[in-house]
Amino acid sequence: GGSAISLAADPSDPDALLLIQYIEGLFRSADGGETRTPYGSGLSTEVRELIHDPADPQSLYAYSPDNVFHSSDFGANWTTLALVPTEYIKDLAVSPVTGDLLVVEPWTVHRSTDGGANWGVAAAFVPYTGVVLGKVAYSHDASVAYVATFDGVMRSDDGGASFGAPNPSFTEWVQAIDVDPSDADIVLVGTPFNGIFRSTDGGVSFASVGGGVTAGNAEWFSRDPDGTLWYAVLNNLYASTDAGVSWSSVTGGWPLNTPIPLTMDYAPSGKRFLGCEGGGLYDKSGGGLYAMPAGAPSAWTHKGFLVSRIDDVAIAGPGGLRVIGFGAGVYAGVQGEPPTPTAWHADIGTATRAVAVDPTDSTRWVTGGVGAFQDNAQIAIVSNNGTSFVKTYEVYGAGAVTDIQFDPHFVDRVMAGMFPAGFGTAALTLSTDGGDTWNDVPGTAGWSTRAIAYDPHTPGRIMQLSDNNQWSESLNGGSVWMPLQAAWSGTGPGMLLVFDPFVPGRIYRGETGSGLWRSDDDGSTWSSLGVGLTYQSRLLCHADIPGLLWVSDDSAQILVSLDGGDNFSVALDVPLGQNGSAMAIDSGSGDMLIGTDGSSTWELPHGSPTVVLGGGSAGTGGIVPLFYPSGSLPTLGNPLFSLTGDKLVGGATVFLVLGITEVSAPAFGGVFHVGTIVEPIVAFGVGGTPGVAGAGSFTISTPIPNDPILSGLPVIAQLGVSDPGAIQPGGKVLSHALRMTIVD
Repeated sequence: GGSAISLAADPSDPDALLLIQYIEGLFRSADGGETRTPYGSGLSTEVRELIHDPADPQSLYAYSPDNVFHSSDFGANWTTLALVPTEYIKDLAVSPVTGDLLVVEPWTVHRSTDGGANWGVAAAFVPYTGVVLGKVAYSHDASVAYVATFDGVMRSDDGGASFGAPNPSFTEWVQAIDVDPSDADIVLVGTPFNGIFRSTDGGVSFASVGGGVTAGNAEWFSRDPDGTLWYAVLNNLYASTDAGVSWSSVTGGWPLNTPIPLTMDYAPSGKRFLGCEGGGLYDKSGGGLYAMPAGAPSAWTHKGFLVSRIDDVAIAGPGGLRVIGFGAGVYAGVQGEPPTPTAWHADIGTATRAVAVDPTDSTRWVTGGVGAFQDNAQIAIVSNNGTSFVKTYEVYGAGAVTDIQFDPHFVDRVMAGMFPAGFGTAALTLSTDGGDTWNDVPGTAGWSTRAIAYDPHTPGRIMQLSDNNQWSESLNGGSVWMPLQAAWSGTGPGMLLVFDPFVPGRIYRGETGSGLWRSDDDGSTWSSLGVGLTYQSRLLCHADIPGLLWVSDDSAQILVSLDGGDNFSVALDVPLGQNGSAMAIDSGSGDMLIGTDGSSTWELPHGSPTVVLGGGSAGTGGIVPLFYPSGSLPTLGNPLFSLTGDKLVGGATVFLVLGITEVSAPAFGGVFHVGTIVEPIVAFGVGGTPGVAGAGSFTISTPIPNDPILSGLPVIAQLGVSDPGAIQPGGKVLSHALRMTIVD
């Protein structure tokens, strides 16, 4: 299910609410949570939590694993603060007295006394030597702050400038911490195995409290404006009206499939808002946002479910199964039928971000994502059309697998990228046996990989894009990489990288700030293509038709270009106003499978109206002639539609054959596909130096009449080429055939 991982109610508006959907980013509701729309600029979609500034109702802080952000207009605009973490950020607290900031990493506490402009280290530990830090809390005493650890609690008596060691007499794993606003020495802590403990002497000693609370993974404490204290565990939510001495479960209104309580905040009226993660794979209503009126704790009302986006889609061969990766694992199904769970799915632990179909076996899929611990990157091989699986890779601390790519030149070579690659873990891992085993790539720790791409024109070359738009390159298939290079231009996190399959040196990349870019010189210079992107946007190049590509933009549209991105038109307004988050083309039918950030998938019939049928044969120099539509799509009444031939022998005579049925007959070293031929066959000569391999080309205008009877008609087209240098008898060769469906 989806999740609302953090909430911030607007203190100046009883109906306004900000909320974070993991990992979609920030949303705003103006009607108390009934509806939500994406909101704010300058904030990473990896943002984890929103924190009120007690001194200023319009001031908010937020953090992602890599950055701290600040907004002075309640989330409309965000600036990135100066802190550069050494690992990743786990928590942030704002002093209600001084406005000072404390930020916690696994082994470091950072402090700022000037709103985040400058930072110092308040505590630091050698990684993997004992102390691991967790939550942080300021008190209402300007001098006192606390940090939770895996071995108790650390206290500061100088406003967070320094911290003492954890008290050796209390060594519980502390997952949640709360400081009484009226007394800085009264501290409550939540533990995963032994419930709640309370200290009344500033952490010198702790006693077990919390009658009515069962042990369980502690999530958080929260204090109501009316004084009610709330405590969340993995599968329950408790309230206390006596400062934590006794507790009652408050889950009325929850579905039977218990959601996971993740966050809580309060409107100016005292109305409570609760953000949850759905309780399981089949829970389509339990996650998202709940509300409860002010006053004595009562039942919750479900306000909305924030669904999981589709992270990746693939099609398992021509006409094959539709394979879908999202937060609940991998689903698959035949075209036109609802997808069903494969063997690789579960309530928790199989969030799938990347799917790659094995080019040698379409029933075998290499999938990557993240497990239940939210940082255990994992790869699973799903086999036999989804009926079996084996996990072949799992690294804790690495984050999530974000991309998987097969090498087009060596089909057993597979590369996977990880984000954020924390705790010293690699951001790239390489397989040379189709994904059965993996070797982490040295020197890539912390690279925060968002996308990887093999160069189809240069064997062994592969590139990597980091979240901050830095990049790297390998020339030996991915086992050795150059150091991270200076960031390419951009104003937002990078998230896509694609090589053009036909034009050497042409690369497409995307980032959320300034959108889609193209380089025609291997990344030395870049030109903006004027397309805005979301964090989920994807770009897809047609494998067989030069210049044809699609991109999902930031306006809930799928755009298509026939000239490599120079010009775009709308191929689809995505239903329900959702943004496209994944795309795949069925090479057999031309239909497009589209995944969205709203947990839905759609089929666009004839998304590629032209299908390449194959059948071409080699002419002079061993070159198979290229044949493809150019300039526009085969739409009804299109006067500009044209066909292009390229890589022909110079000076050749070409025969353009059109028909309305499809056949398969061996001819001239290839396969002839045109049936029910439409007369006359058009013959003409092409330019280029006579006899020179690949020197000839042409473009011929083939306008399409505006006659409704033609709508949906498939037209088969193929070239016959007179090529004296061909090895076939009679010096004749064929291009690949095209099936072009005339669309409205």
